[in-house]
Amino acid sequence: MPDRSRKRYTVTAEPDGTFWFLRIQERPDLVTQARHAGEIELMARDLIAANDEVGPESFDLVLPDVDDRLIRPAKRPRDFKQLAKQIVGEATGQAEHVADTRDPLAVELGRRGGLKGGKARAEKLSPERRSEIARKAAAARWRPD
Repeated sequence: MPDRSRKRYTVTAEPDGTFWFLRIQERPDLVTQARHAGEIELMARDLIAANDEVGPESFDLVLPDVDDRLIRPAKRPRDFKQLAKQIVGEATGQAEHVADTRDPLAVELGRRGGLKGGKARAEKLSPERRSEIARKAAAARWRPD
């Protein structure tokens, strides 16, 4: 049971390009970011502890339920000059972050279909057809270039 004498903070997380943008509801002046969902608690605790000059375990946090699939890493350009520009931008904090605009419901439905598809196809194939597909794959993999 939580100690009622301890302060309690609620953390909100919004996707922001390839990061999570974190706010502390009870302290609107405190904001930070996290690279992935597993880093949210650590970053929020560090922010509050540093600002209030207390230990990071001296208060309770209410954390959001987030899914890292809502953010996706930016695609790397193939042109080496553009890639260099992007790396420098990310290192200096001047990179342009693009939020994932995909519909989360459509993403989940596509994932579910993908999880079912391969298994269902394998069950429908006859042993002869599976063997033929495997022979073709092996021949393509091991042929000399």
